Amino acid sequence: MIGEHLDWDNLRYFLAVARAGKLTAAARRLGQDHTTVGRRIASLEGAFRSKLFERRPDGYRLTETGQRLYENVKSMESSVCEIQRDLAGQTQQVEGVVRIGAPDDFGNLFLAKHIGELQRLHPGLKIELITLPYTLSVSKREADIAIAVERPEEGRLFVRRLTDFEMRLYASRDFIDAHGPIDGLSDLASLTWIGPVTDFNSITLADAATEFDCTPTLRFACSSFAGQLAAAINGAGVAMLPRYVADQEKSLAPVLPEIVKTRAYHMVVHADLRDLARVRTVTNYIGQKVAEERGLFVPPSVRSNETKVPPLPAWFAPEALVAATDQAREGVSALGRLAPTALAHAARQNAVSR
Repeated sequence: MIGEHLDWDNLRYFLAVARAGKLTAAARRLGQDHTTVGRRIASLEGAFRSKLFERRPDGYRLTETGQRLYENVKSMESSVCEIQRDLAGQTQQVEGVVRIGAPDDFGNLFLAKHIGELQRLHPGLKIELITLPYTLSVSKREADIAIAVERPEEGRLFVRRLTDFEMRLYASRDFIDAHGPIDGLSDLASLTWIGPVTDFNSITLADAATEFDCTPTLRFACSSFAGQLAAAINGAGVAMLPRYVADQEKSLAPVLPEIVKTRAYHMVVHADLRDLARVRTVTNYIGQKVAEERGLFVPPSVRSNETKVPPLPAWFAPEALVAATDQAREGVSALGRLAPTALAHAARQNAVSR
């Protein structure tokens, strides 16, 4: 029998490769080297006596057998999450690992400074904060909680708007002095600019330039927000930066301060994880800290004109459930078979929210 020769832990490696599409990417997520991941996949294929992946130059693609296994293993994963929720509800202990994916500006310059307090409140928690110039996917289990600028549209996700935040153009005071007065939009075209590497960031300098009706000369492109900020502070050019960061830098000054772009941070959690005590504790804590320091993100002068954010206890209220295009299909699949009562309850909540 296959079960006698199957190492069940290999299924975790199988899921990671299926979602990442490459051994190296899966290895990073698992905290292993790619040769170990390769051996695990080979062992699993040996146990099933069937190829699960097609090895292609651009990565690993599931075979027909692999796709069937993937659907079943996803069901097992959801079942394990349900067991975890039940156990967490019985013990009420807040402990374990919570991985947070966040943009590097929000993660490094706001969230990281609060992690110490969170862990003092809950010594059993281990926080993994992954800061990248793109959003990690909670649907693919790259993170337990994701902070996103773009609101996700698909998946069994609970999404809550954390806060709006303002972005303006900034440059060092020395840069402004050296380039003379900047009095209008026409003066921007002659300036050198700093921006993100667009392959990694959806908030591109080109978007801003289009709104300002000018064509910037991109002098420095960096995938890291910290690099963009350092370049602006040291006079490399003009950069579009969040006010909650740039306004704290004494060497920076706003360029045409009346020009403001408003963005929003969203908190995203997979439906399978939202009721875990450790996940709910962390999401509530993040929301609380953002609410406490909301003046950093949205200056008081404009807050009166905005729609108020609901109080913290409603983080995962029924209206937060995204009505996704693939939700109905997934509900009919293995997840629906595993927990029909829970899924039906979620559907009723979603209908009420509409």
